[in-house]
Amino acid sequence: RAEQGQETRLAMENTKHAPGPWMESSFEVWSPLNGKRFGKVVANLRRAEAPDDEARANARLIAAAPDLLEVAAMVLETIDGGGPVVTFQEAHIAQLRAAIAKATQP
Repeated sequence: RAEQGQETRLAMENTKHAPGPWMESSFEVWSPLNGKRFGKVVANLRRAEAPDDEARANARLIAAAPDLLEVAAMVLETIDGGGPVVTFQEAHIAQLRAAIAKATQP
């Protein structure tokens, strides 16, 4: 399991996507750039073939992707490292709830 944990850490370090946290603004998702909150467009859903409410919900989900990925990696690292489940619950549950809320709440 420790070897799998190392693989997860390396994968996270070598990722190619724009750095998070991403911000949702109406139909767009932005990545910070040089300390600016709205620096680089990650996704633009203005032309999405979906009703406005669905397009905005999709933008929120996309914006939460880096947060969800980070929490998922931390969970795997804890599990792969043989850490006790209690440690996971105490250390990551609030962050996991926040990432889910970011993905699902307007």
